Amino acid sequence: MNEPKCWFVTADNRAAKLFRCRRTPGGQLNIHQEDILENSHEDEHEHHRPSLLGGSERRGSVGSSSAAAAPHTVSRGHEVEEEAERFAREVKTWIGHACRNKRLDNLVVFAAPRLLGHLRGQADAHTQLYEGELATLSTQQLAAHPAVRTALEWDAPTKR
Repeated sequence: MNEPKCWFVTADNRAAKLFRCRRTPGGQLNIHQEDILENSHEDEHEHHRPSLLGGSERRGSVGSSSAAAAPHTVSRGHEVEEEAERFAREVKTWIGHACRNKRLDNLVVFAAPRLLGHLRGQADAHTQLYEGELATLSTQQLAAHPAVRTALEWDAPTKR
């Protein structure tokens, strides 16, 4: 009677967390965090990327193009987008493993807006994506959150 009934994920640019839901004997929603995937790339500097400076600031440098050439760099915004895309791919793979290991046919995913856009390109038939900044909420806050209850159809009379 107290077996796992549903699963969901919360994700933002820092971490993705997998939660299991159960109905308590009193009929309440009980949520337990099962796993976490932390973004190991967050705020990481890419030391392997070559400097894209024009070279005009150093006389005689191989990359020197002219005295008036402005230095060129990859913008921080571009790096942030690359990080988000990379983490979205990791989250997608992690979700796939969770679905296989736990034999889940369906998984609800709540993702922060920036990550959600990248996850949409990575989603498959096992995931239902919802926009939501829920990754920092406690399990008690998640259990009471209307978006979670609605997406999981927890309050529906014939569900779970």
